[in-house]
Order: sequence, then structure tokens, then C-alpha cells
Amino acid sequence: MPKTPSVLLRDRMSRQGFELLDIYHVKRGDLIRFKDRTTGVVRVVSIEKHVRDFIDEKDYEELIKKILESSK
Repeated sequence: MPKTPSVLLRDRMSRQGFELLDIYHVKRGDLIRFKDRTTGVVRVVSIEKHVRDFIDEKDYEELIKKILESSK
């Protein structure tokens, strides 16, 4: 059974040391709430595209880069 984009995102974030908590759908994109497993800090990142519209590996890579930048 194929995995949904949010499950794929959860797997990719887990590999980077983050835990996906929530995805909030808003009119102009999504808000992603995640937790850094090393520090325990919970953060929110706003993206312009909906996670449900992710189709390329490139989309996931850009989001992971944004998450890594916000966690510094």
C-alpha cells in the first residue's frame, strides 16, 4: 500500500532527528509542528506548499533544509 506524503515526511524527519507532531493546513500552505529529539524543543515552520501536494523528492529535501535552518 502506498504511503501518504505526511507519512513519507515523518520518515524523512525521523532520519534527521526530528519528530513530526502536527501538520496544520492553512489557505496559503501548511504549518508544520515538530520536535527536535536532541533538545526537546518544539518548533513551527510555515511552508508555502501543502504537504499533500508533495510529489518530488526535491519537495521533501527543501522542507528538511528549512527545518534544519529553523532549528539552529
